[in-house]
Formats: sequence, structure tokens, C-alpha cells
Amino acid sequence: MDEFDTSEFAYSPDEPPVFFGHYWLRNETGIPQLTRTPNVQCLDFSVGAGNGQLGIYRWNGEEKLRAANLFAVSAAGDQIVQGAED
Repeated sequence: MDEFDTSEFAYSPDEPPVFFGHYWLRNETGIPQLTRTPNVQCLDFSVGAGNGQLGIYRWNGEEKLRAANLFAVSAAGDQIVQGAED
């Protein structure tokens, strides 16, 4: 089987921030956390499963995303948690 070349899909840290969902990342801590890439962020923490969180990011034009601008809402909508301060 040929190896799949992912180099064409690389997203440079110099690119504008991008947000995505429908990925169902797990968040065991309950506190929203940034991904390892400073300009890429998932906003779906298994909310569709009924017990996860939906992420919200308050973007103010910054190039490097900040944890303090990341929030998570429980699947029931009864709890909002802010990310850790930078």
C-alpha cells in the first residue's frame, strides 16, 4: 500500500487562526484547553455524545490563540467553563 502524503495538508503557524468541529476530542479535565498548534483549535469536545462540551472562542483578532478566550458549554447548556489564564 502506498503511504499517504500529508505534507500538502500542513497548516503553517503563519496562517490565520482556524477553528474546526465534528472531531470529538476528549476533554477529561472539564477545563477547555488549546491544541498544541497556536493557530488551530477544535471546538467540539464530544458534545454530540450528550455528555461532552461545545467550545466557544472569543476571537479579538489575535494571531496566536489564548486559553483565556476559550470557553466550553456543557451538552445540557447549564454550565460554562473558561479556559485557564495564559
